[in-house]
Amino acid sequence: VENFRYGFLLQNSNYDNIINNTLINGEFGIVLSRTSYSLFENNTVENNNDKGILLEISTYNIVKHNKIYNNFNEGFLIDDYNNLIYGNTIKGNNIGMRISSISNSIYDNFFNNYLNVFVGSLSNFLNTTKDCSQQNIVGGPCIGGNFWANPDGTGFSETCEDLDNDGIC
Repeated sequence: VENFRYGFLLQNSNYDNIINNTLINGEFGIVLSRTSYSLFENNTVENNNDKGILLEISTYNIVKHNKIYNNFNEGFLIDDYNNLIYGNTIKGNNIGMRISSISNSIYDNFFNNYLNVFVGSLSNFLNTTKDCSQQNIVGGPCIGGNFWANPDGTGFSETCEDLDNDGIC
């Protein structure tokens, strides 16, 4: 759906499921304000003039398996705590993710942006306990952290040597 201002705007809402949507060419793809315990899965959020996804005053949400591409400012802005963000592809944004809050779990995401993450608070979790029962976002045998790429091919995950072949550097 091509959106004018918001693809989805959820305010003062809980336990919502936003699944399998395409939100393009608006001001914001998805905005959550005072929204908790919701699931955002398999959405494509692309070419928005400001942010792809904004979580403000929103806690305990799960954002997984989304494609967040080519949004002008941030692909993703997290401005609250205790959200779970994993399995997303975040690329082509000026800033992939801006984090200005604490205690969010962010792992197994593919970052490939001009600036991948801008962290305003250091009390977030950008990895998880190593789990070799499932493949990671780039097809490696274990889940652990995030995949860090750069548009010019010089990202840490693109250039490091995986000495133990677990798919994690």
